[in-house]
Amino acid sequence: AVNGTNINQAITDVNAAGGGFVVIPAGAYSFSDAGIVMKANVHLRGAGLVSTTLTYTGNAAIVSFLGTAAVYLRDTSIADISLRGKNSVQAGQYGLHFKYVSHRVYWQNIDIRNAGDWSVFYELTVFLVEGRNSTIVAPLAGYIKLAGTAAQGASNSNVFNDIYLSGLTTTVGIHLTDAAQ
Repeated sequence: AVNGTNINQAITDVNAAGGGFVVIPAGAYSFSDAGIVMKANVHLRGAGLVSTTLTYTGNAAIVSFLGTAAVYLRDTSIADISLRGKNSVQAGQYGLHFKYVSHRVYWQNIDIRNAGDWSVFYELTVFLVEGRNSTIVAPLAGYIKLAGTAAQGASNSNVFNDIYLSGLTTTVGIHLTDAAQ
């Protein structure tokens, strides 16, 4: 079955083998057991924006890229997939959550809809984290949030290319903040 637990196990297995791709076949999959947690040197791929849809109805981020202050996550990506939240306000249910990440981390050809909080949340990220050719529709809190300060390890070297924002239900598009606020 395609669910968060099985996807996470595949990510762990690929990471332990030195890296590679986890491919989710075409289909619409709904799960609530666990959000997806990316690991270094692992690239998550769907069969295409209109072909692979993951709907997560749990309370965490749909997909998290989480390093630590000591070891930043790097060399990982997600592409060619649609992500759906549970379409209700839920603090912490981000479409994509990046924390302590750097170098060669990207999201591309992603369609994010109905995340319960920010659609994309960058928290204490440094160096290059890139979003490309993606769509964010109807976020409940806002589209993209960049939080943190240079002293805390955050950087403004994140790149967004061809990101389409649609259906704003709040007044916030892209929000830059000091994490202390």
